[in-house]
Amino acid sequence: MVMVAHLLVPALDSEKPTTFSKKTVTALLREGMEFDGLIVSDALDMGALAAVYTPEDIAVRAVNAGMDVLLHPRDANVTIDAVMSAVEQGRLTSQRISESVGRIMVAKTRLGLFDTAAQKSVKIDYEKHRLIARDIGKKALRVVPGEKKVTHLPPDGGVACFILDDDNNKESGDVFVRSMRARFRHLLAMVLTPGSEIPESLVLDSVRASEYAVIAVYSRISASKGHSGLDDTLRDIAVKILKTVKSEKGKSIVISFDSPYLLDSFKDADVRIAAYDRLDEIQQAAAELLAGRRKAGQGKGSSSQGSGRKRGETRPKEVGREK
Repeated sequence: MVMVAHLLVPALDSEKPTTFSKKTVTALLREGMEFDGLIVSDALDMGALAAVYTPEDIAVRAVNAGMDVLLHPRDANVTIDAVMSAVEQGRLTSQRISESVGRIMVAKTRLGLFDTAAQKSVKIDYEKHRLIARDIGKKALRVVPGEKKVTHLPPDGGVACFILDDDNNKESGDVFVRSMRARFRHLLAMVLTPGSEIPESLVLDSVRASEYAVIAVYSRISASKGHSGLDDTLRDIAVKILKTVKSEKGKSIVISFDSPYLLDSFKDADVRIAAYDRLDEIQQAAAELLAGRRKAGQGKGSSSQGSGRKRGETRPKEVGREK
């Protein structure tokens, strides 16, 4: 399979974007390069096309250019109706449709998708897959290279755990918080989502009641999200937390369970950990690392015990979604 991106490449076609370019998709890729596999469009709801053309026009133009599979249209039914109408009106030939259908059927047959007997005989070893996932989780964590050392948190120490849920997902951080609660007796956890407002006094009280502050960042990169970094309000809250921790002489740890590039915004943290993914086993491994039960890859940093600052007596009220 080859995906054709929504690009304007004058060297290939000076008038049409590649998705609509018969010169590129059919003349160059299919005929000139003799590619006989499936040609797939990029997501058809992306702004490069959707902001200029109607869904119906996009579908017909893409099929006419030589696309076999139309990926992620805004409305699948509208797209199907548009292609059918174009065939009925003579704007697309039935041969053009048959060519793509034939290639799709060949691919499905080669993959055994029509062999129901073979599918029933396949037995998936789920436990084997779980063991692989656990092994990945153990190896995934990476401490960002630097002079600062990994802090192993004592089980009796106070830990303020802030979940930055940039996706507004009700389950973000659940596995991590449960794993942390199983390892630390005094854990204060709060979930912050875009638009959350947290008073400085509450941040200060949370830090004073704890020896350590752990900021866990959950921010997926997705096509319709509108941004690839952390929401501004959440980033500002995290920076405020780090400043408060520093002024109170505590220790701060930031973990990104998605893009490692998000850690660039938190260079003042004592420890920064790239987890790369929010797989349950990785979240569990992160809690084990903070508890000193697992080693992580790192640069110049090494394992060390944290400060012995006493916990405060007050328990601040939790905000956002309680964990």
